Amino acid sequence: MRSTFCKIAGAALILGMIIWIVSYLNRRPVDEREAEAIARAQVYRSGQQLRFDPALFEGPEPIKVGGARYAFLWRYADQYGKVQIVVSVDKYGGSEFAFDGDLERLRARR
Repeated sequence: MRSTFCKIAGAALILGMIIWIVSYLNRRPVDEREAEAIARAQVYRSGQQLRFDPALFEGPEPIKVGGARYAFLWRYADQYGKVQIVVSVDKYGGSEFAFDGDLERLRARR
């Protein structure tokens, strides 16, 4: 019985690895429109996680950041200061979220 389980588990593992390799090799680069959609989704997800309202921000504005394929900037400013959000998107759609400023005070506005 254990031998049968090991064979099934081994076959499932190999099949899973094959599927992952094929999907990895078939990735295609994203264009700027797709990158912007990915960046918008990242901002809204981060807004839910960090409890701030993304609608307060102006943007996205395409910018250049280091070696990022695409990057987008969102801005918020009031009499108490400014907050900027940058989302970079790599060639295949991976994204990174960063902010500068006091997001904590924007949580009360939500």
